[in-house]
Amino acid sequence: MKTDTQYSDENQRVRKRKRHHDDGAAEEVVFRGKEKLKVDTYLPVLDMLCTELSRRLEAYREINNLFGFLTDFSTKSDVEIRQACTKFKEHYFEDIEPEFIDEMVQYKYFILQLEDAGKKIMPAEKSYKLIIGNMAQSTFPNVMTAL
Repeated sequence: MKTDTQYSDENQRVRKRKRHHDDGAAEEVVFRGKEKLKVDTYLPVLDMLCTELSRRLEAYREINNLFGFLTDFSTKSDVEIRQACTKFKEHYFEDIEPEFIDEMVQYKYFILQLEDAGKKIMPAEKSYKLIIGNMAQSTFPNVMTAL
């Protein structure tokens, strides 16, 4: 793909700036045309994009650290579930009762007993529907609140 793009500043004279005694001996770099576009526009946009993606990735990691156990609990050990539930309960202490930790471990085994569950990641919506579908709302009230 060949492009013969003309940039407006390619036909302008080079403006020389007055040099001061503390400028040093290096020549002044003047970007024109494609290089100017790259340095002044393209590279700052890429830099900002990388910065924002890193910031968002860190935010999603924090969310996953707090809520991730609600979808992959069937693959975790009881100890890992208890640790994740404790962290979750500390963060949402007004909404979640102390029994949540034991409920979540019991819920893991409840799900593993169902035919279509097995050891896999389960979306929170499907977990919620399984509780309602099996009329287990009173058995897992804190799990439903967390979901």
